[in-house]
Amino acid sequence: YAFNKSHSIGYSFLGYQTAYLKTHYPIEFLITNLAFEAASLSPKAKDNIIQIKNELREMGVTILPPNINKSGMTYTIIDDKTLLMGLDSLKFIGKDAIPEIMEKRPFKSFSDFLTKVDGRKVRAPAVCALAASGCLDIYGMSRKQMFLYAGDFKKKLQLWNKKEREGEFQYPFPDVGEWTSSEKFAMEANYLGE
Repeated sequence: YAFNKSHSIGYSFLGYQTAYLKTHYPIEFLITNLAFEAASLSPKAKDNIIQIKNELREMGVTILPPNINKSGMTYTIIDDKTLLMGLDSLKFIGKDAIPEIMEKRPFKSFSDFLTKVDGRKVRAPAVCALAASGCLDIYGMSRKQMFLYAGDFKKKLQLWNKKEREGEFQYPFPDVGEWTSSEKFAMEANYLGE
């Protein structure tokens, strides 16, 4: 019976602590759970993330999409009613990509971003995830444009650097328009999970 008693006391104490934290520090408590679920490999993690985000929204908290120059590793509290998604909430962002991005910022433009980051750490799927999720919207280019031409930009930049040309590399991004709202939502769902 000692085994059962010790577990019941331990679970009671843990239940009291979590209830206290959720009551007195609800946003911090839920963000910690979000960060835990984002790193989890559990099959229920995706559903848990959506449930936690819905609970935050019911509390009147606005969840902003990630921003390449402002987002940290994980979720960040901006104020009592605003939360900024972290870069780790994006799919296809490797472990080396986030520190590389955070170390090299701020980025003045999409071209500046692609030029500064190491392509071996921030690979093409990561750039596509950043573009499709709205993380790079601050540059005034269409998400579709950034998504489609980031790989070509990197290839031509490498050729430019090999030939050691003078001046600044200029890439003529073709005007391809923007995705429709439903296409944007589908991309966000794919890369952000909602």
